[in-house]
Amino acid sequence: AEEYTTEGPLFLSVYNLNVGRNVDFSNAYHISKERYDESPEIKLQNDDILLVKDGSGIGKIGLVKELKEKATVNSSLLVIRSGKVFVPEFLFYFLMGPGMQSIVKQRITGSATPHLFQRDIKQFILQIPPIKEQKKIVEEIKRSLSVIEGTGLAIKSELKRAQSLRQSILKRAFEGKLVPQDPDDEPASVLLERINAEKAKPKKSKQMEMF
Repeated sequence: AEEYTTEGPLFLSVYNLNVGRNVDFSNAYHISKERYDESPEIKLQNDDILLVKDGSGIGKIGLVKELKEKATVNSSLLVIRSGKVFVPEFLFYFLMGPGMQSIVKQRITGSATPHLFQRDIKQFILQIPPIKEQKKIVEEIKRSLSVIEGTGLAIKSELKRAQSLRQSILKRAFEGKLVPQDPDDEPASVLLERINAEKAKPKKSKQMEMF
């Protein structure tokens, strides 16, 4: 796009959001300082929550952490600030939860062009625990999510190991090493060679069969 520059403030989009993770600045576009200054209300700060409000990524969410340079967002992102009553991560996880995602599903199924409005978010009634309790809840969520992530990695590793074992079993089976071999049995490798040789022999033609 013509508004992009080779340097200047970062210009974030849906592609900078990873599901349930901090915002990724590594592949962000740049815009001019003049363009950045046009919308001071969406100049990003640490602990801002970004929510995709329209398009294919609707409902995707990210948390701004370790912001090291000026940044803003494009029109598909909504900037949410937790204020003084919320621990930012507490509000972030709440918006990731089933309440928000049910609204997202309604918008996706109920419209050809799904869109989230600020009023959709404002309709939530949320009991605000004391800050100390919010921090405890956040720590427990992080601990549980890390367990789930570790389980996911373990499953991925086991699936890879299972695939390797499957290939090993097949190899051993056709080498006659999987079960005790009767001396009078023909090795599987020899049997396969004989089958292939039979296949290679020219076959007599026969009339077409129809059923």
